Amino acid sequence: SSFVGKIEEQKFIPVETMKKMGLRPYSVPLTITTDAQGNVISVELTPNQDLSDDTAYLELVQVAKNIVWNVGNIGVEKATTVLVSFEFSLQ
Repeated sequence: SSFVGKIEEQKFIPVETMKKMGLRPYSVPLTITTDAQGNVISVELTPNQDLSDDTAYLELVQVAKNIVWNVGNIGVEKATTVLVSFEFSLQ
């Protein structure tokens, strides 16, 4: 399946984080860089977030990063940078 499909399959929210989220949706934009084989070599949070003091958000950032590292390869045979936005919601 596609990279995005693999991400969706692995997306989950830890119970402890759910308790902190409330009803608002969270978006976690990540910039993913790959090598020439499409292997993930870096995962960075896209700057411009005002949520640095929100513990639920910080935990979701870590969840999203871990998913990308677990998937490991974006399925393209070239060095590239992609922006993937993770949407987390309890609804």
